[in-house]
Amino acid sequence: MKRPASTRGLRLGALLVLVGLVSACNNIWEWTIDSESFDALMSDGREAIRAADYARAEEKFAAAVELRPGHSEARYYFAKAAVLNGGVDVFGLVQTLTDGTSNDGARTIFGFPVGTANSIYRVNFVVLESLQPIHDGVATEGDFANTDVSLDLAVAYTLRGILRLRDTRLHRGAGVWP
Repeated sequence: MKRPASTRGLRLGALLVLVGLVSACNNIWEWTIDSESFDALMSDGREAIRAADYARAEEKFAAAVELRPGHSEARYYFAKAAVLNGGVDVFGLVQTLTDGTSNDGARTIFGFPVGTANSIYRVNFVVLESLQPIHDGVATEGDFANTDVSLDLAVAYTLRGILRLRDTRLHRGAGVWP
């Protein structure tokens, strides 16, 4: 027996309303998402950066890189979170080094307290380790291409070169970054 057209139309309309409601709710079953999945880690890391919780962001992006080492976005945001979490003022460092009024830029950096220097060493290490695979074309999954990180790497290598000139005997064996 064939149903009247008005009943079929009513059912189709109800189905469309239901699909619209489910779609509008985004994911009403959010509790079913694995909080340690790559997508969840990336989302949590981005949210942590927006909330200025840089330690949590660094932790989330580090875990994302561990899950998918070939993902360029995870690597880039891990480096960014490390810089923000380390409190390293990259602009200030570059400005100190390139200040044309004196030749004291490197000497100023050499005079940083050990804790500040160690934070710079650690952050620079993370930046180099994270961005080099993108630059080398090894980390190709994601939106960042090798040319997107060239300037960041140039700054990091310059800082590493200058920091290596600093007397590292103060740091040797102290469990700090080389």
